[in-house]
Amino acid sequence: MMNLPELLASPRTTLDQSQLYEAGKDHLVRLGLLRKNYGNVKRGDTPEFDASEGDFKHRLEVSHLGRMLLREIGMETPFDAQLARR
Repeated sequence: MMNLPELLASPRTTLDQSQLYEAGKDHLVRLGLLRKNYGNVKRGDTPEFDASEGDFKHRLEVSHLGRMLLREIGMETPFDAQLARR
């Protein structure tokens, strides 16, 4: 996502696109097609909090369910293509 000063100076179409992109990612997470990966967090610790995002720092990955859907529609991930060759 764009940082706040960039976002405020952007044209309306850019703001709209940014909001739709973020909403789309959130929806895919809720559907279980993407999942949040918080990295290696030791037991009892919490991941670092990102105040600008309002969430713990993470990266998004395609979930197992998401990979199954991609395979079904003929768009397997490079990871799945490599597994299929074994």
